[in-house]
Amino acid sequence: MEILISDTNILIDLCGVGLIERCKDLDVAFRTVDFVIHEIKDPNQTEAIQKLIDSGDLTVMEFSPEETLELLELYARYEVRTNLSLTDCAVLLCAKKGNYRLLTGDKNLRIKAGDEGVVVSGILYITDLMVDEGVVDKTDMADCLETLLQQNSRLPKDLIYERINAYRL
Repeated sequence: MEILISDTNILIDLCGVGLIERCKDLDVAFRTVDFVIHEIKDPNQTEAIQKLIDSGDLTVMEFSPEETLELLELYARYEVRTNLSLTDCAVLLCAKKGNYRLLTGDKNLRIKAGDEGVVVSGILYITDLMVDEGVVDKTDMADCLETLLQQNSRLPKDLIYERINAYRL
């Protein structure tokens, strides 16, 4: 089973279009780190994510004291040159150490993770899985992707419109 570790923006986007609860139906192990959970401020998002945590469908990884030192060293090395946050470094470190796929929409994090040999995907990886595994039908996903574009202008519009058009055929 593939293990996916999610950055904050992926969880927020999934909540925003009502797909977060469908992650439990995927044939993957869905994880994040405690730093990500602390960044979620919207009460509705917090509630939806907490339901996944409580059901065991989202595992929140925490750092040991030794891992925290390693994280702080990584952050000190990357922060100035790459503008990565402590949370970015936390998900990157977990993905690298565990050989997990990193889910993020953050350009700087994507670049650095790629440089570190980490497999990186964005929101479309999850939405594609949902369609491919029959968790969400194509018409519903097209609607979700349209909503996603309205909520997050930084997403790859061309790729999303390709999927919307293909799902509506």
